[in-house]
Amino acid sequence: MSRPSVSDVLTLLLAGALLGALSPDAPADGSPAGGARLADGAPTDGSPAGGMRMASGGVPADGSSAGAVRMASPPAVNSLSLSARAASACVGMAPRRVRMTRLSGPRARLSWHAPSAAAPLAYRVLRAGHTVGQTTNTSMVVRVAPGRRTVFTIQARYALAPQACSQTLHAKVVFRAPGRVQRLRILAHTAGGVRLGWRRARRGDAPLSGYRIKRDGAIVGQTHGRSFTLRLSTTRVHRVTVAAVDVDGHLGPFSKALTIGNPSPRAAGSSGPPGTPGSISAADIGDEAATLLWLPSTPGGARIVGYRVYRDGRLVAQTATTSMRLTHLSSLHTYAITVGAVDADKRESPRTPPFRLTTTHTPPDGPSLLSAEHVTDTSATLSWQAGAANSGTLAGYLLFEDGQPEELVHGQTVTVALASQRSYVFTVRAVDSAGYLSAPAPDLTVVTTHTPPSTPGDLTDGEVTDHSAALAWSPSAAVSGNLVGYRVFRDGVPVGQTATTAMTLSSLAPSTTYQV
Repeated sequence: MSRPSVSDVLTLLLAGALLGALSPDAPADGSPAGGARLADGAPTDGSPAGGMRMASGGVPADGSSAGAVRMASPPAVNSLSLSARAASACVGMAPRRVRMTRLSGPRARLSWHAPSAAAPLAYRVLRAGHTVGQTTNTSMVVRVAPGRRTVFTIQARYALAPQACSQTLHAKVVFRAPGRVQRLRILAHTAGGVRLGWRRARRGDAPLSGYRIKRDGAIVGQTHGRSFTLRLSTTRVHRVTVAAVDVDGHLGPFSKALTIGNPSPRAAGSSGPPGTPGSISAADIGDEAATLLWLPSTPGGARIVGYRVYRDGRLVAQTATTSMRLTHLSSLHTYAITVGAVDADKRESPRTPPFRLTTTHTPPDGPSLLSAEHVTDTSATLSWQAGAANSGTLAGYLLFEDGQPEELVHGQTVTVALASQRSYVFTVRAVDSAGYLSAPAPDLTVVTTHTPPSTPGDLTDGEVTDHSAALAWSPSAAVSGNLVGYRVFRDGVPVGQTATTAMTLSSLAPSTTYQV
C-alpha cells in the first residue's frame, strides 16, 4: 500500500483540527481532539514531523486502513444555546432608543442612538421586513402610510460576527384631517339670505374635496369653492359653521360659529356699524362675580367680530361670544353694565341700555317643568310652568336652544320653527324685572318627524308593445322638503326613477302580465 502524500496529510490534519474545535473534548492546549499534538519539532511519540501517529506495521491503532484518519462524529448542536449565544453576542451592539418623528406629507424621520459597545460600519433600515435604505448616520427619512401601523427595523451592520444586530419599532402615523376653516364672514346680503366666504383650509394627508356648511347644527350644503349662498329664516337668529372635507371623506374641525341675525331691508344695503345687541341678562351671581348674557347684534357693513362689555362706563373686556363671566366685583354693590358690538372694520354699535347688576340680588325661581306639544316636521309648541320673582316682578322667560339663548318670551308658551328629522335640546329660564335669570328648567329633547309625500294617482298605461309599455300618473304633493322624483316598481322590484310623471318600461316579455 502506498504512503499518503504530504498534501494529503496536511489536508487531513486541517480537517481534524476543525472537527476538534467543534468537539467538547478538545484539549485545552488547542490541539484537535483525537488527532496528533503538533509541536514546533517532532511529535512527542517520535513520529515524523508533519505526519500522524500510526500503529505498528503502518496500520492506524484503531484498525482502520492505512492512509485513513480517525474522525469523531460532531456533537449535536443545541439550537437554544446558539440563540442565546447570538443574543448575548449583540449586547451593546444594537441601535438604541429608536423613535419616529412625523414630517410634512407622507414622510417621517427615523432616528436612533449608536450602539454603546462598538461602532458599526453602517445602519440598514427595513420596513415590514423589506430594506428601504442604508446610511452611516443615526437617522433616515422614510415614506409612511398615514393611519396604518408599520414595523421598522434598524440593523447595525458589522464586518465580523455578529454581522447584524437590530432594534425594532412598531409605529402608527396618525392620519391628518384638513385644518380648521378661518375667517368665516358675510360677503354680502342677498334676498332672504347671505353669501358667506372664508379662507382656504390647510390640507391634511389627502387633497381637499370641498367645504361643508352647517346651520344650527345641521349640514345644509357642500361646495368646492370658498363661498356659499345661505338662506335664512325670517323669524330667528342662526349659528353657522364651515369645515373642510378631503377626498377620502375625512372632516376637519368646524370654524368658529358665526351668529347671523334676521335679514331686513335696512341690513341688506347697510354699510354702517352693527346694530345694538339685544337685552342683557345675568346668571350665577355671587358676591364677587356674575355671568352676563345678551342676544346677538345684527351685522352692518361688515361681519361682527366681538362684543365690548362696559362696567360703569369703563371698558372691561371684549369677547367673541354672547356671554361673559364678570369678575372682580364688590359685594353689596350695584353696577351699570352696557354692551356694544364691534365689526371687522372696527366700528362699534350703539351700546345697550344700562343693565343694573346688584351683587345682593336674589334671582327668580325658575320653571320646574318644560314640555312640547304639536310636534310636526317643521315646528313644535313649547310650554312650561310659571316661575316666580323674588325681587321686583317677573319680566318673562329666556328660551335656550341647544345651549344658546334664542328669544325672550313674555308668556308660558311659544311655537318654534324647526327642521325636519332633527333633534333639538330646549330649556327655559325665568327673567325678573331687574334682568336676573333663574336656574334653567330640566332639558327637553324634541325630535321632529318627516312626513312622506302623498301617493301619486291615476296610474295609466299608454302605448303597449310586445316588449315595452308607456306609463303616466298624476303628480304627488310634498309635505316635508321638496319632491325630487318618482320611483317605479315592477312586481315589487324598483326598475327606475324619474323626475317627471311618465316613464316607459322596456325589456318586457310578450304575453306576460306585470304589476306596476
